[in-house]
Amino acid sequence: MCSVLSTLPVHGGTKATMASKTAMHIPQANHGTTIEEPDLLAWVSAASDEKRELIVEANVPERKAVFQRRPDGRTVPVGIESGASSDRAETLIQLHNLLENIVDVLPVLLKAAGAVVVKASSREVRQFMDHPLVKRIRSNRKLRKSA
Repeated sequence: MCSVLSTLPVHGGTKATMASKTAMHIPQANHGTTIEEPDLLAWVSAASDEKRELIVEANVPERKAVFQRRPDGRTVPVGIESGASSDRAETLIQLHNLLENIVDVLPVLLKAAGAVVVKASSREVRQFMDHPLVKRIRSNRKLRKSA
């Protein structure tokens, strides 16, 4: 991870400081890095017809927090920059369409999270896990019922 610090002109002639942590990520076949959970990786490696709910994170531009320094020297948050929102939306739609053609159950698009929820077998996951649009695959947590 590296830290990025730059200034941007904003309305009113002041400047905002943009700071974020970004990882160098090159889309390519990345079998070992898209799945980090050991039990999920073992399930994908096995031949199983069991379907699991998974969150497939899209390889979209990282979001960056924007800060502004006040005259008193304090730094305050002023917003979030997420890159070109049209590029982000297009990437999510492409990933959704890819998954729609692979899995049997219709995937659910989570625009704000930059991800798609799928219910897939290990065979289906192996078909899309190395795709350049896929950043990471993780289990969808199940919530316990309240008492």
